[in-house]
Amino acid sequence: MTRAAARGLSNPEIAAELFLSPRAVRNHPQTIFANAGAGSRGELVAKLFAERYGPVLHAPDAPAVHVEY
Repeated sequence: MTRAAARGLSNPEIAAELFLSPRAVRNHPQTIFANAGAGSRGELVAKLFAERYGPVLHAPDAPAVHVEY
């Protein structure tokens, strides 16, 4: 469910993809948020991204990235 939320799927889309009831999808994230110390989907995704990519991005040998706006 966390991956589906990170992909930006809505609750009905998550329910259909995982063969769950919409009610289960609506209630279950609260447990995930509590366990992860997050208060919202956005915060959960940010925490997961930071845990996964933070060490790589801040490694001494990480290449510099230039972003043009």
